[in-house]
Amino acid sequence: MMFIPLDVKGLDKQQILEKILIEKFDFVIDTKQNKGFFHKKLKRFRIQYFYFPQFKHIQNESLQCAGKEVKEIMNNFYPRKIAVLVYFENENL
Repeated sequence: MMFIPLDVKGLDKQQILEKILIEKFDFVIDTKQNKGFFHKKLKRFRIQYFYFPQFKHIQNESLQCAGKEVKEIMNNFYPRKIAVLVYFENENL
């Protein structure tokens, strides 16, 4: 399982979607509320989407601080390549 910060600063939702599909992610963690758009679009491609704003505070790919919801999802889906959408420069992963 690999967390990859995906720099989406200045991109619109369609461009972000294209970037996710091109890089073949199988799970997306969003730190900004875009659920209506991404959940519907990614579901067509069988890519799991999860909105978790606190994720931007997690360091060193550690799930210890991520909370029960993220741990549960990771245990159920076994994603190989996870995109974490980064919107602002001060979001550290």
